[in-house]
Amino acid sequence: MSMTRILILVAALGAAGLAAFLVRGLVAGGPAPAQAVNIETTEVLVAAKAIPVGSKIMPGDLKWSGWPKNALDPSYMSHDAQPQALEDSTNGFIARAPLLPGEPVTGQKIVKADGAGFMAAVLTPGMRGVSVKVSAEMGAGGFILPNDRVDIILTRKLGNDDQGVPSFRSMTVLRSVRVLAIDQTAKEDGDSNSIVGKTATLEVSPKQAEVLALAESMGDLHLSLRSLSTPDQPDADGDARHAFGADDDANQITVFRWGAPSHTATAGSAKE
Repeated sequence: MSMTRILILVAALGAAGLAAFLVRGLVAGGPAPAQAVNIETTEVLVAAKAIPVGSKIMPGDLKWSGWPKNALDPSYMSHDAQPQALEDSTNGFIARAPLLPGEPVTGQKIVKADGAGFMAAVLTPGMRGVSVKVSAEMGAGGFILPNDRVDIILTRKLGNDDQGVPSFRSMTVLRSVRVLAIDQTAKEDGDSNSIVGKTATLEVSPKQAEVLALAESMGDLHLSLRSLSTPDQPDADGDARHAFGADDDANQITVFRWGAPSHTATAGSAKE
């Protein structure tokens, strides 16, 4: 074998060895394999679907969902801290704020039906809650319950006639008004007994609230219970018996003295 061939063979073996060394170095010095990150989680109460404000929380509306412990807010309802939260939340709770699917539930977003903040949650958007004084005699004998609808009747004294006989006028100022609560009772418990309270909270529009405040200052208010089968036809803001305007022959009363009719008065203007 010639010297030239020997040199070529040695050079080839050296190149092969150098290539193997480089490949081994690249493999050994490559990036380390990724390691799984262990994130500790817990379960929190979240909305299972979209829940609008004022809606009653029903079974299936909420669920438990995994949540990273390092991102757990103290206001969230966790299974570790409140294991009965899912069952308790469907027992008379109302959404006080809208909830999106998967959104954690907090005590500020759902409220107990008999707790603070409930009334603002059940009010129809744009409506107002106004309280008026009532009694058993003025409130259908105490048989008016929350969510009933009533007509509001104003009775006011006009004065005495020439013979000293007092005259009164009575008129319906608002119709088909929803009752929100009697005193602080804001729900009807199945076949509960009648509720006799001193105040009734009514749901009215802003304009109707003004009419109601004026009517209460003018005389006595009576609540006339409407049938459940009667279609709901609440007064429009501009109606309200025309703000005690036009006479209405249908709203006539007769004053009896010693069993005999002595005077008849009709509903008239509040300006009289």
